[in-house]
Amino acid sequence: MISGLSRLPASPSAIVLDASVLINILGSGSPADLLAAIGHQLIIPEPTLAEVSFDPSAKQPAAARTVELIEAGLLTAVPILGEAARLFSLLAAEMGDGEAAAVAYAIETEAFVAIDDRKARRVALPLIRKEPAFFTLDLLLSDQVVSTCGKAFALDAVFQALVNARMRVPHQYRAALVRLLGPEKAEQCPSLGYKAS
Repeated sequence: MISGLSRLPASPSAIVLDASVLINILGSGSPADLLAAIGHQLIIPEPTLAEVSFDPSAKQPAAARTVELIEAGLLTAVPILGEAARLFSLLAAEMGDGEAAAVAYAIETEAFVAIDDRKARRVALPLIRKEPAFFTLDLLLSDQVVSTCGKAFALDAVFQALVNARMRVPHQYRAALVRLLGPEKAEQCPSLGYKAS
């Protein structure tokens, strides 16, 4: 069942995206539809957005697409200022600039964060006030996306993100995702680590 693969709450809230999450959403091939369906305020700090240089679905620079998403009100780019800037400086010693900016902004604003990088999650989880920290998968397979766009759309978005952007899938969800996608599609997704016997 798809609903068991997402921990995204139904009530609208602010979610700060890491670069890898936005890259995965671009890799889905349907970023505008996905962001609209998610139904939360989606924020990306400017240093994090700067790391999103390539659209893996369109196979071209990401700038035009990310500007479209921002101008459509589907994504909000924010500067890192004040206390968030201080936290960013401290966290940048432990993780990449994009992850550090996302985590710092989430801590300062008490927002949720969506981040896939293992090291960044390990450093960030003890610091963030809003739990859980989401994975891209939580967004793509959320009840909001499935009810708005349909199960087939959500699973295709996941498949495209896996193929185009090599989206990271939490180990505990891989077997269920293989069952949902089917072995033929799962074999095309290196990040799932699935081999048909």
